[in-house]
Amino acid sequence: MKLKIVAVSAITLMSVGMAATGNAQVGVNVGIGVPAPAMLAIQPPSFVMMPDLGFYAAVGVQQDLFFAGNLYYLYQGGNWFSSQFYGGPWGYVPMNRMPIAFRRYNFDRIRTSRNNVYMNYRRGGFKGQQFRPMRPAQRPAGRPGAGGDHRPGPGGGGHRR
Repeated sequence: MKLKIVAVSAITLMSVGMAATGNAQVGVNVGIGVPAPAMLAIQPPSFVMMPDLGFYAAVGVQQDLFFAGNLYYLYQGGNWFSSQFYGGPWGYVPMNRMPIAFRRYNFDRIRTSRNNVYMNYRRGGFKGQQFRPMRPAQRPAGRPGAGGDHRPGPGGGGHRR
């Protein structure tokens, strides 16, 4: 009799534990909301300034990849993600947390501007600001937190053309 009580108690405790674990997993998934994209396995892309929008766009890549304020931004699946490195890892950014330059325009306007700048770039007629981040192996020693690349701005960074 005691053995039956112990067995029933153990099964009850296990099922309560599983239910609690299941609830915790559901809570975590709901809390995250948007799965982060995988790391991008791409060579360092060229970034060109879109003067009408005020930030850089990657050209010659299939991803919707941008640079502003020392961060890279990826638009994928109707969501924005940011990273300190052009290839990721990516973290979800709600629209109200995006830089104001991105919030001013709908994505169709951003993509149209990027495509227009890319056409000039491809024909060799682009005369604006541009840069190409370095690969992590090219990063100068002693630059903690550099994110594996160099960015445009005062004092340089990146490969300018």
